[in-house]
Amino acid sequence: MSREKHEDCNSSKALITKINGKKITLHVEQGEDCDACAAAALCEKTSSKGKTIEITQNNAEDFSIGEKVMLNVPQSKTYKALGIAFLYPLILVIATCLIGFYSLNWNDGILSLVSLAILAAYYLILYRFRHTKFFNFSLYISKA
Repeated sequence: MSREKHEDCNSSKALITKINGKKITLHVEQGEDCDACAAAALCEKTSSKGKTIEITQNNAEDFSIGEKVMLNVPQSKTYKALGIAFLYPLILVIATCLIGFYSLNWNDGILSLVSLAILAAYYLILYRFRHTKFFNFSLYISKA
């Protein structure tokens, strides 16, 4: 499966390093686009020249160690992750500031502290429930 054939997926090249039952360990390679990316210095993929992840694949017996594969993430899951990580916290901070400023007449210092506290609470809640089904992002691999 390639990105050209399936526009609804984000794909990365990966190398299978270990297979244990249905669990496959992959080394995700740095993409060709990483060299031209403005955020390459901040990206986890480029800082370590790749990343190792483990996924569960029902047809793991169809793959072999050392095989190059495509790691696919459905586009809808990408948008969900972006919302959880960036959009929802931004909305929380903006709503807190607007409510605090216009309704409760808080000054800037209090607004800042309350916004940071709500943001910290949001990420602590996410961390606490990270193993729930809500955060189950389906990654799958296919032959390169």
